[in-house]
Amino acid sequence: MYSKNEEVNFSIDNRPFTNRIPLGFANDIAGNYTISLMELAQIAQVQLEDTKENHFHDLMASDYVFDWDISDEETRFVLHLSATGIQSLGNEQISIYSYKDNIYIKGNLDFNEAQVSIYDLQARLIHQELASGNLTTISCSFAKGAYVVEVISDNFQKREKIIIP
Repeated sequence: MYSKNEEVNFSIDNRPFTNRIPLGFANDIAGNYTISLMELAQIAQVQLEDTKENHFHDLMASDYVFDWDISDEETRFVLHLSATGIQSLGNEQISIYSYKDNIYIKGNLDFNEAQVSIYDLQARLIHQELASGNLTTISCSFAKGAYVVEVISDNFQKREKIIIP
């Protein structure tokens, strides 16, 4: 298990500056494997995203057991971290949706300089920008398909899967 940064493999031994860590896993033997946490330092929530199964798992609650096939993508997993004091907003407070060739981020609060990141389903960063105000519109110049939009500010975060038709 390793993290990828600019096509270089790194072991994970401390918390990075980002809340999202693409993980790599490779094995020449197909079988059943387990991902577990060893230590935590000031991290309130650790979610493991399995992009093959399209599933999020709370690693704070239990280990993640998965089946590995030698044809699986090495970049199948993404680790999502939340620091203490950051809350996920419910749908009633912020909504993320797409319409035609645009992505809209609309909220009932006036957030200042939230970071908006858009990832493809292989956890690759496609687009990133700062957003502020009650409505942000992002014009989509990338391919049609499914994406994950993540909005992070000092006091909230939210992820939503969207489809660009």
